[in-house]
Amino acid sequence: MPSFPFRIEVGYKDGTVKGYFTESFATDAESIVSASIMNAKIDCLPQATLIGNSGSAVSGGIVGTRAGETNGAGGGNAMTLGSSQSDSFGDHRTGKNSALSISFNDPATGSLTFHDTETSDLSGLDFYTFHGSKVCSVLGIPENVRIYTENFKFSDDSTDTNNYLSGDLVTNAVSLTDTFKMSPAARVRSNMVWEEADGDGMLQWVSSSVQNLKIGYESTEDSFIIDANSTRQFRIRNVDDLATRRINTNALIGTGTVFIGSGSSALSFGTSGTTAVSAFNDGDLNVSNGQLVVTHNESTIFSSPSNETFDDYTLVLKNRQQNTEDSFAGIAFDVGTENDTDAIMASIVVLRDTTADGDGNSSLHDGNLVFCTNDESDDDLTERMRISHDGDVTIADGRLVITHNESTTWSSPSNEVFGDFTLVLKNRQQNTVDTFAGIAFDAGTENDVDAIAGAILVARDNTTTTKHDGNMIFATNDDSDDDLTERMRITHDGDVCIGTTTQGTGGGRLTISDNGNIFPLTISNIFSTNDSADGILIEFPNTVTPDNASHFIRVDESDGTVVYEVRGDNAGGFTQGDSFTAGHDTACFDDDDLQPGLIVESTGEVWYKPTGSFQTALPYTQLSNSNGSKNVFGVIGGWPLRYDATGSIYNVDEGNEYYVKNGYYMKPAFIGYGKNAPTGSTNRQLSTMSLGEGLMWLTNHNGNIENGDYIESSVIKGHGRKQDDDILRSKTVAKCTETINWSEVTSSIQYSGSAYKKYLAAVTFHCG
Repeated sequence: MPSFPFRIEVGYKDGTVKGYFTESFATDAESIVSASIMNAKIDCLPQATLIGNSGSAVSGGIVGTRAGETNGAGGGNAMTLGSSQSDSFGDHRTGKNSALSISFNDPATGSLTFHDTETSDLSGLDFYTFHGSKVCSVLGIPENVRIYTENFKFSDDSTDTNNYLSGDLVTNAVSLTDTFKMSPAARVRSNMVWEEADGDGMLQWVSSSVQNLKIGYESTEDSFIIDANSTRQFRIRNVDDLATRRINTNALIGTGTVFIGSGSSALSFGTSGTTAVSAFNDGDLNVSNGQLVVTHNESTIFSSPSNETFDDYTLVLKNRQQNTEDSFAGIAFDVGTENDTDAIMASIVVLRDTTADGDGNSSLHDGNLVFCTNDESDDDLTERMRISHDGDVTIADGRLVITHNESTTWSSPSNEVFGDFTLVLKNRQQNTVDTFAGIAFDAGTENDVDAIAGAILVARDNTTTTKHDGNMIFATNDDSDDDLTERMRITHDGDVCIGTTTQGTGGGRLTISDNGNIFPLTISNIFSTNDSADGILIEFPNTVTPDNASHFIRVDESDGTVVYEVRGDNAGGFTQGDSFTAGHDTACFDDDDLQPGLIVESTGEVWYKPTGSFQTALPYTQLSNSNGSKNVFGVIGGWPLRYDATGSIYNVDEGNEYYVKNGYYMKPAFIGYGKNAPTGSTNRQLSTMSLGEGLMWLTNHNGNIENGDYIESSVIKGHGRKQDDDILRSKTVAKCTETINWSEVTSSIQYSGSAYKKYLAAVTFHCG
C-alpha cells in the first residue's frame, strides 16, 4: 500500500534550521482522518538531520545552518534520520515546538493552524517550510514555499535570494519565471481571462517533459481545445447537457458504454461533411450513412434456448411500455430516397399475445413473430407470415416458394433420406396408429381453426418405433367446418381406396366405393377430338391364352353373387356370363300407348345407315297392329319407375327424363345414334329386345298360349298372339317359355267391341 512522506523545516533568525521528517506520514488506506489526529501526527514527527548539497551533514548533527544551502527554500537539501531523536516537532519535554506550534478549531473539518510562539530561542522564528505533495494538498498548506514571520521581505543579496510577501496584493501585471502554486484552500473570486490576441492561453498538466492534458486556446489551429495524452485515462462524468456539432471518434480505441440522455440536441458521428450516426432527443438512434456493426463474443450455444438470457444475444430489442395485446418490438426496413416516417418497406416484429397469457400479466411472455412487406405506398405494410407463440406458421397473404437443388434421382426411392426432399413434414409426438403429419387447405374469409376445405396427410399404421408403415389419405369438405371427409387412401401396401378405407372383397388394388346413384368411375379421354379416341385397355402381358379363370370384367352383388362377368375361354376368345338379352335401337313413332313388352315393326324406312360402318343399319318402327306381320323388328325394353319417400323418381339417369313415359323408363342402348341421326319430333328413340330372353305382352286373341308356342303379332296394337304352327317363320316374334293359367288371368284389353285377356309372359326372342 502506498505511503506518503512529509517534512517540516523550521528556520531561526540566528541561522539554525531544524528538520522533522517521516517517510510514512500517511497511507492510502486512511480515507478519513480528523484534524485532531493530524495534529497529533505532526507533533510526533521525529527530528532529522538536514543533508546539504555536498552530501555531508550540515554542522550541528541534528541542526544545521543556512550556510550549507545553495537554493532558496531549502532547495537541494534532503532529510535523513539523525542519531539523536530525543526531540520531535511537538517536543516531548515541553509539549510543543519551541518556535512553531499547531492547533485545530474543529476536528471534523480537517483545518489546521500554525502559530509563531514568539520565542527568543535562537533569536526567534524566521521561517518554516512544508514538503510532501500529497500531504500538503490534503492539508491545504503550501508546498516548498518559505513562510516568513514578516509580511514583507525583499533582498538584493545574491546569497539570499528569498523574497516574501504576505497579505493582499493589487498589481497590474505578474510575471512568473518558476512556480505558481495555490493552496487547496485558496479560491478564485473573479473570472480568469485569457486574451486571445496576446497568444495561446493554456492550462497544462505535465510530468517532466510529457504533456498529459491541456485546456485552452491554440493559435496555430485557431481553436479551443481539450487535449489529453492518448496513454492516459480521460473521463467526463455527470454531464447533463453536452452541446456540440461534431465528435471525432476516429482515434478512439477500446470498449465501454455510451449513455445518451434526453435533451434538445442530437449526438452525431460521421466523417467530414456527412452524418453517419445520430442520437435524437427522443432516444432514436439513426445510422444515416454507414453501417451498424454489432460484434458479440459469446460462447453459449443454443442447445437449451429456454435457459438463455438477454446477455447471450448479439442484439436485443425491448419495449417496456405496457403489457397490452399486440404491443410490439421490432425492426423496420426501407430502401429509397423518401424519408417519410411511415415509409416502411418491410418489418420483423414480435407481438405480445395476451390471448394466451391474459392481458396485463407481466410475468408471461407469449410472443408471435410477424414478418411484413409493402406492396405499394407508405400505408400498405401488410403482414405476410406469422410464427405464433405455440409454433404455428401462417402465411397470411402470399405464397411459400421452396427451391431445393438436389441431384439425387428417384431410381432407388428406398435409399432416399429427408435431405433429398424439397419439403419435409414430421410428427414426433408418439407411435400410436393413425397419428399423422399432413397439410391442410382452405379458401375463404372465415378463420375458424377447424375450417378445413381439404387435406393431404400420412397416418401411421403400426406401433413399432422402428417401422414406418404409412397410409396416404386425401380428404375434402362438402359442407361446414366439421365435415372434412376422407375421399381416397393409398395404403402402406399399395392399395388405392376411393370412397372407402379398406380393400374391396375381390382383393383388387383399386377399390372405389360410392353410395349414390351415379357411376363410381368415369373415364374421359380428352386427348383427341376425332372419332378414334380410345377408352379402357386391359392387358395380360404375361398370359399366352387366358383361360376361364381369367376374369376380364365381373359384377358382383353385396354378398359376392356374380351378376355379370366376361372371362377367357381357353381358346383366345371370351365367354360372357349372364342371362343374355340383346336387341337393336330404333326410332319408333311416339304412340301414346308405348311401354316395355310391346311389339314394334319396321315401317320400311331407314332411320340410321352410316356410310362409315357396315355394322349399323336401323329402321323407323311403329307399334305392330296386324296379325302375323312379317315386318316385326323386336319388343320394347325398359324398366318400371321407382319412387323415393318424397315421391321423386330415383332410377332415372340425370338429364334423361325424356325417356320416361306411361310409368316406365325406356332408354335406348346407344343415345349417340340419336345425336348423329335425329329422330324427328314425331318419333322416340327406343331400345328393343330381339334375341335372348325377356318379357312381352300376350293375349288370347288366337286362343290360349301354352309353354312352347311360337308368338306372332296381332291386330291388338303391340300385343302378341299364338302362332298357328310350330315352324319358325319370318313372322315369328318369340316362343313362350311359361305355363299360363288363363283361367286366373284377370287383366283384359278391348278390341272391336270384344274383351281379351292379356298377360306379361316369359319368352325367348327370335325376330332378331
